Amino acid sequence: MANPQLEHGHIKIATEIWEALTAYRLPGEQMQVLMFIIRKTYGWRKKTDEIALSEFMVSTGINKQNVVRAINGLLSKKIIAVIKKDNALPHVYGFVKDFDKWKPLSKKITLSKKITSVIKKDNKPASTPIKETDNTDSRVPSKNGIPYEAIIKRLNEKSGKGFRLKTQATKSSIRARWNEGFSFDDFCRVIDVKCAEWKGNFKMAKYLRPETLFSATKFESYLNESPQQTQDPYEDLN
Repeated sequence: MANPQLEHGHIKIATEIWEALTAYRLPGEQMQVLMFIIRKTYGWRKKTDEIALSEFMVSTGINKQNVVRAINGLLSKKIIAVIKKDNALPHVYGFVKDFDKWKPLSKKITLSKKITSVIKKDNKPASTPIKETDNTDSRVPSKNGIPYEAIIKRLNEKSGKGFRLKTQATKSSIRARWNEGFSFDDFCRVIDVKCAEWKGNFKMAKYLRPETLFSATKFESYLNESPQQTQDPYEDLN
């Protein structure tokens, strides 16, 4: 039985934004992709995040072609912004919270009430749709449903290391935590939290490895840690 609780994590978002999203009609897959972007940004108390196409695929259940179509649809509506990086790396995605910049709906569709902007700071969206590329198509769940490759790729991207998927000890650690009920997003959270904390620390960087991050005694405690902040975590999110 599902029993979600605020203390297990929640997303802080301004009511005006939620009302704007409620009044703006988006196709189902575009809404799924947008919700995932918000989860990966506002859910981590930050404005942007590197997200690989395979992460969208794993979390939404949408195939690659439709993920790309949904992303370009959101770009054309100016609801998201994308910073295109080297093709070997995930692009950086951000939600454009200034809904006055969103492309107006068709004349046949009207908003239920006038929504005025509360944001003065300019969030510049991408001017044209970006053709997405992803050199890691294999980062989708394996036959037994465990996204080994997506998890290892996430760790390598965030840590700057080169762990191999074929290492049985690594796969065993991932499988053990997965079988305990932890999700792909849980693995991403642990990786991101500890990389943010340890990557620049000479003494601790060596522990950015599967046997430490995904261990039976450490994983859940890492999962419940809060990301380190260098500024007000809610700055410019309201």
